[in-house]
Amino acid sequence: MNRKPTQVPEVSGFDLDYRPRDYFWAADLKVRLPSNIAGEARRRLVRALLEAGRPIPDGLDAALDLTIAH
Repeated sequence: MNRKPTQVPEVSGFDLDYRPRDYFWAADLKVRLPSNIAGEARRRLVRALLEAGRPIPDGLDAALDLTIAH
């Protein structure tokens, strides 16, 4: 297959050569991210509560548990 190289335009204010040290900083620092919350409705509710400066009820920000009980 013959592909032409893609030309990326220069964009001011962005360092396109930047690479993070790792992608797991949130887990390492035990930071809960909305993207880890199971269910779109719960994610929206947690975001709204955070933006309003209100506390998050226990369990509302739980991650999806993919373990299978035997």
